[in-house]
Amino acid sequence: MDILTILGQVGPLILATATAFMAYFTYLVVKEGRKQDNVRFLEKSLEEFYEPLINTLRNGPYYGIMDKDLSEVIRIFISKRYLCSAQLANILPYTVTDVFSGTPVSSIDKGTVYTFTKEEDFDKWRHAADKIWEEYLEKIEEYSKSVGTTIDISKFSKPSWASLKLKK
Repeated sequence: MDILTILGQVGPLILATATAFMAYFTYLVVKEGRKQDNVRFLEKSLEEFYEPLINTLRNGPYYGIMDKDLSEVIRIFISKRYLCSAQLANILPYTVTDVFSGTPVSSIDKGTVYTFTKEEDFDKWRHAADKIWEEYLEKIEEYSKSVGTTIDISKFSKPSWASLKLKK
């Protein structure tokens, strides 16, 4: 047998093996790319949706939510809704029409404070805030696993949602 005959018989096997290796490495690159996309999406959802909402609803004045904060909450609800789960998106309010009543505050605060006028609306927002908190913890856990760290979420304490008040 000459060398050309041997190469003619072994060549397709070498070519098939090389193709299999290339396919496997392509699979690994795509898998890593998807993982990185997921990490970036988790970072974005934490930074642009969950954390701003939690901070605003947690740290509001004890007597209601300020108009500028309420505008920010509604802006996030509407423009960043794609960053949360479908289940949460279904329970988030779209507008504040007829949900809040504006109550003037002292000139020091220079703004309007909003409180809920109906207990059922207040309960819906509290439920939405609680769901935001639950998903926030889930996203933190998922993010920590994705980047290879461990975060003990049991040390996180659920906020009291100080800015959500019912007008009595």
